[in-house]
Amino acid sequence: MAVATQGSAALAARGDSSAERLPDLAPGYLRVRFEDGAATLTATGVLELAAPHGRLRLLAGRGLDVQAGRTLRLHAARRIDLAVGDADAPRVQLRIDPRALQLVAPRAALRATRCALAVERLDTTARALSLFARRLRLEVSELERSARRLVVRAGDAVRTVEQQIESAVGRCRTLVREDYALRAERIHTSSREQIRIDGKQVLVG
Repeated sequence: MAVATQGSAALAARGDSSAERLPDLAPGYLRVRFEDGAATLTATGVLELAAPHGRLRLLAGRGLDVQAGRTLRLHAARRIDLAVGDADAPRVQLRIDPRALQLVAPRAALRATRCALAVERLDTTARALSLFARRLRLEVSELERSARRLVVRAGDAVRTVEQQIESAVGRCRTLVREDYALRAERIHTSSREQIRIDGKQVLVG
């Protein structure tokens, strides 16, 4: 059955495919179509479902599909909650309010060709963190690292310091498999107890 209404006037068509077809909707008409247990509401302009002083609920047993030809907007005065799981005890996984965005999930994945992140402060807490990249560039005004144990492995390592580099360690041990070269205008080596040089040949000058 299809019904087109405007004000108090109504036009109806009943039956199968041979039933009389309704003309295209004129401005101001609302069409309601019932067919095989399905219903369709069609309006030529704006279709609004409103409960100004109550609550509006949409219940779908199998799913809810929303399609927008241009823009889809969701607006809430206080917050937006998205929950997935048991309907009797839903767990909010995404919460958006005017001051914060919260995402809670066992696993989360972000895949993009390019991603830009601009924040005033970023705090990251993780039991384990892995980063895989073909190239990593880090540019900061000041870099501070603190670790109980630091392990660095590289095929080649190049470090350039324009001013001064200073290391304060409890003990230092350097193992070189082949050649070790040190070049400087002046070298100053001092020891409180002793300096030991051991080798098959010791060449000076």
